[in-house]
Amino acid sequence: MLVAGSVGALTVVSEYSSGLIATTTVAVPARGAVTAAKAVVTAALWTALGTVVSTGSFLVSQAILSEERAGPGGPTRSARGALRDG
Repeated sequence: MLVAGSVGALTVVSEYSSGLIATTTVAVPARGAVTAAKAVVTAALWTALGTVVSTGSFLVSQAILSEERAGPGGPTRSARGALRDG
C-alpha cells in the first residue's frame, strides 16, 4: 500500500517538477478535473496490477498445494500416521 500511495502521489504532482503544470492549467483550467482523471487512471492501473498479482499467487499456491496433496481430498488430521493432540 505504501508503494501504491507513493506512485499515486508522484502521478498527481509530477507536473510541478517538470513545469508542465502551467500548460495543463491553460489547457484545462478546472484543476479538479485533471486531478480526478489522474486518480482514475492510477486506480485503474493498480487494480489491473493487483488482479494479475492475486491471480498469479492463487494459481501458484494451488499448484503447490496439489503437489503436496494438502487440498480437499488430501490427507486429513485423522489419516493414518498423522500427529494427534493428546
